[in-house]
Amino acid sequence: MIQFDRKSIRTWSMLGPSGVLGLAACEFAETDKDFAIVTADLCSFSGLDRYKTNYPDRIYNVGIAEQNMIGVAAGMAKEGMNVFATTYATFASTRVLDQVKVNMGYMGLPVKLVGLTSGFSVGILGPTHMSMEDLAIMRSIPNMIVFSPSD
Repeated sequence: MIQFDRKSIRTWSMLGPSGVLGLAACEFAETDKDFAIVTADLCSFSGLDRYKTNYPDRIYNVGIAEQNMIGVAAGMAKEGMNVFATTYATFASTRVLDQVKVNMGYMGLPVKLVGLTSGFSVGILGPTHMSMEDLAIMRSIPNMIVFSPSD
């Protein structure tokens, strides 16, 4: 069980979002046999290397195919899986907008979409990987609950 105490929060702040995602994924998988992750070629970048090693049958890498990632995750959720899908925030909000709107918004399928590197945080990758509008886009979709951890 994840503990929300000062020491844990301090550790998470040093690990960053990707490291915390990897730790949380392993914790969820230990207690939930239906927990799975679908990623668009970001296992290492998402901090999911340990998860991939420990739970190879519960991680699905669809490659650089974000629209397919949402379709796969939605199908798994429809079958009762507890699914997290992860990619860069800009791709999670713009490239997959139709799939997210229909599968997660209108159909209400419980996919947890994790958008990494929002804003300018990956400046070295250039403007194609920067996301300034991701929160606004996601908040406009019916039935979406949006979290943006910050300090």
